[in-house]
Amino acid sequence: MINTLLKREPETQLGAIGFSLGGNVLLKWLGETGKHNPLKAAIAISVPFELHKTAARIQVGFSKYYQRHLLKCICNRLSKKFEKMSSPIDRSLLKTIKTMYELDDKITAPLHGFSGIDEYYQTASSRQYLHNIQVKTLILHAKDDPLVSENAIPHANELSHHTKLEVSNAGGHVGFVAGHYPWRAEYWLEQRAATFLKEFL
Repeated sequence: MINTLLKREPETQLGAIGFSLGGNVLLKWLGETGKHNPLKAAIAISVPFELHKTAARIQVGFSKYYQRHLLKCICNRLSKKFEKMSSPIDRSLLKTIKTMYELDDKITAPLHGFSGIDEYYQTASSRQYLHNIQVKTLILHAKDDPLVSENAIPHANELSHHTKLEVSNAGGHVGFVAGHYPWRAEYWLEQRAATFLKEFL
């Protein structure tokens, strides 16, 4: 998609925003491509920097309810998708999956050619690529994110000098709602993202 946009509008400066797993993918790509990345700015929000830690975190406390809902949605979508096309997986597996770890072990890793879940989590986690990011990048995260352990948040010495990490005490997972009145909420996340992108685009 990025290449298509560049061909269509070569003079346009491009930025990208990634949320949650999308943010993880974005940071990994930025780090892998380094100075050759075509973006001018990027923002990653509520990122699960280390997938194995997130898979463990989502199985405890309140996060379990999110996991249950997420699994139901994912498995239903996969089931419907493979009704219309040849399935590379045993569809009966979808009814046995109870955790995100099981989903990644039985479905995600094999579908993407990994030997197992450990190889998948290690390869797909973005934390190890952060030092090589050469695009102006803002990472927004909250200490109270119910899906990402605080010890998975990278330290300053892991970041390139092009990357800024802002960690708030509250914000949840892709939340960051501000304001004094529930009926007049201020979405701080949107405001911060727009301000950052305007600096470079």
